[in-house]
Amino acid sequence: MKSGQRLFPLIAAAAAFGALLGSGLASGLDHALGHGGVMWVAAGLLLIPWWLSLSTEGKIPSGSGCFTLESSDSEPYAILHGFKVVLQNRYLTLIACLVIVLNLINTNGEYILATFVTDMAEESAARLRHSVDQYITNFYSHYLFLTTLAGFLIQLFLVSRIFDRIGVAHSLYILPVLMIASYSLMALLPALLVARAALISENSVNYSLETTARHALFLPVSREDKYVGKHTIDTFFFRLGDVFSGGFVYLASVVVGLGLVSFISLNIALAVLLLIISMAISKRHKVTAA
Repeated sequence: MKSGQRLFPLIAAAAAFGALLGSGLASGLDHALGHGGVMWVAAGLLLIPWWLSLSTEGKIPSGSGCFTLESSDSEPYAILHGFKVVLQNRYLTLIACLVIVLNLINTNGEYILATFVTDMAEESAARLRHSVDQYITNFYSHYLFLTTLAGFLIQLFLVSRIFDRIGVAHSLYILPVLMIASYSLMALLPALLVARAALISENSVNYSLETTARHALFLPVSREDKYVGKHTIDTFFFRLGDVFSGGFVYLASVVVGLGLVSFISLNIALAVLLLIISMAISKRHKVTAA
């Protein structure tokens, strides 16, 4: 468990550094190659991890490599066994709820930011006579670069120290408290500058500290919970959160006609719910780790 807490921040820092490079190069590539060219470059870059996995497979120490058994009496898991593992364990159920609520808040936040950006792009295009597409491309290039830069620095210098000071479970409190503060400020000052600062802080903490802590929550659980329950949460429940959040944004904005202030207020309420879920996970984590 201790070795996992040391290794997870390092692995996540490498992922954050890759995201930083990608966002930093995106704007220049888009100007040089266009949207289609950027997609071709991204497709070509997928060959690098494939090559790395092949080249490093033979370098794994024999004691750490996988092994196969000649015979096994264990029956293969049923198709729905992963859901049974998650729903019968209160600790895993809370983690699944955390993933769903977090995705819902994040999608609402991105919709709020996109609305501000679109309005500002149209206003800027009419005033300065440049294309809306150019404004949006430049904005998101800088926005993603700052988000990944902040996430990389948090991952590199703060995550392991936060884990040492307050523990993995208590670190889950930081993001919902930050969300409550940032969306409350956005409700008082609904402007693009405030929304951008709020989403940069939210996503940088989410992609670094929150994601690392969420994976580290599975360190003290049983083997079945770790490899079956976690897999179910990371696939089905994570995507279920995406579906819920995307469908909710559509219904709330198009069908119901909620305005930005309503979306901001809703995210404040969801952030409070996220904090309550995080507190419940923290209590269960103490019992599980013990």
